[in-house]
Amino acid sequence: MGELNMKCTNCGGQLHLIIELIDLPREALPGAVRPRDLQYNDERECICASCRQKAIPTNRRDDEKHDEARRFREELDFPSAIGSYTDIINETSIDAEAYWFRALSRQGIAGGHAEDDPLIFFSAPTEHYLKDDEDVQSAYEVVVDPYQKEQMQKDVQMLDKIRDDYLDVKNKKPYQVYLCGDLDSMDSSLADTVDSIFDMLNKEKIVYTSVGRNPAENCYARNTAKIMIACGMLSQVDKTERKFFEKRATENNECRVICVATEFGKTAAGVALHDIWENADDPACVQNVMERIREIYPKQQVIVQGGDTIIINDDHTKEAIKHAYDCFMQKDFKNAKASAEKALQNGSTDVPCAFIKAYYHSYVENTSNRNAMELFFKQSYPRLNDEDLLKMKNLFLISMYQIMPFEERALRLLVNSNKGYEGMGAFVDSFSANLIPKQTGISFLTPGLLSLYKDLAKANTLPKTCLALMKAINTNSDSPIPNNTFYLTDSVRAFYDRYFVPIGGVINAMKDDATRTKYVAVYENELRKYKNKMF
Repeated sequence: MGELNMKCTNCGGQLHLIIELIDLPREALPGAVRPRDLQYNDERECICASCRQKAIPTNRRDDEKHDEARRFREELDFPSAIGSYTDIINETSIDAEAYWFRALSRQGIAGGHAEDDPLIFFSAPTEHYLKDDEDVQSAYEVVVDPYQKEQMQKDVQMLDKIRDDYLDVKNKKPYQVYLCGDLDSMDSSLADTVDSIFDMLNKEKIVYTSVGRNPAENCYARNTAKIMIACGMLSQVDKTERKFFEKRATENNECRVICVATEFGKTAAGVALHDIWENADDPACVQNVMERIREIYPKQQVIVQGGDTIIINDDHTKEAIKHAYDCFMQKDFKNAKASAEKALQNGSTDVPCAFIKAYYHSYVENTSNRNAMELFFKQSYPRLNDEDLLKMKNLFLISMYQIMPFEERALRLLVNSNKGYEGMGAFVDSFSANLIPKQTGISFLTPGLLSLYKDLAKANTLPKTCLALMKAINTNSDSPIPNNTFYLTDSVRAFYDRYFVPIGGVINAMKDDATRTKYVAVYENELRKYKNKMF
């Protein structure tokens, strides 16, 4: 076996043979070891004096082989890693890590050397579950530390779930562009450039995704996208992802890495001589990046993706999207739904089409499924382009009374794509101002909707919406005014606290102009009259 390595692989502490410690008194035990720790299943079993993890020591030659195999996995050279682990297993059949990492290497999984080094699929998962892998079973049998075995079992469960998720994901059309980099820690100059790249990708209907999706989605993107945009400084995981793309680029001339970094951050970003580098400080940077992308994906052949799925922007899909919208606006809901489904079945994630389909299932078909609209508003959508934003406004207006329970979520969807509250006034005064008189009771005025009204009023004034809120003081079914029920003191107080006072915040938030002055005076007059009757 050669010279044994008596250093703990977990913390670097000194290993001690348990069988030699059994008869020692408590005060003579090394380090943190206690008598209750001195249980073993194998006479070769050792315990670390520092962290008390148990292990069977390896020989130093095996450690060198492990280092070699680890380097192969970090370089994503999985066949060579398998060869190194096989050499270790042939020499000693009790090395749990060798069995474990050989099984992972067969699946194309890198990482897992430390708690902050996540296990990541780089190759497409095989048809076989890890739980059924003979090497995994061997690792379970020979691993000494129960905690390490438990962690292996958790990892197997997680990785097998990713494998199942991948089988669902791989039925999608391929990604085209994959972005990586720590978008949250960029300086303002680089962040502005990256935001402009995102906007251009959306505007020109380019398929893209970025780090942060579920692991199966990431794996699929890495194996299908032909372009990687590496933005700014990269984490260790980002660097490994880039390495994977560089490897693909050597095998496929169409694959390439585009680095976007400032001149100052070029070295920190790890820009190599062979990389395509675009200076984020260059005004032409965004346009240059788009030209690089068009070299691979000409504009007329572009595939569109938004959110978690993909849109194929071909003529047939475009026609179906347009037909669905036109039919809906003419209240031909059946044909609108049919065209929307056609576009979605082609791989489209057109948000107006998704809304049209949900509307039909919720409010038109005989066996209506109200959950369809609930599910629509629960989804996360990418920022809409100007054309789709206008479409959604029109769709919401024509269907406002049906989707009244979703008022707040509809407004937030539009605000998120509008890049803020300004410019939303005309829509809100056509939408919310007409919904408020139709509301039964005051439960519709949730804290979220109230906050939204305030922000919108501050940016747009909203004269019609604010007027509707004040008129409801005298008409809402929860108000004591229409039927003069001021003797119901609890209800009177509730209306005051939950409606009268809160809408004052909306009216006072209006832009400081003549309209606000007039509205505030009317509101305060109504407030005085109400208080006189209440008290």
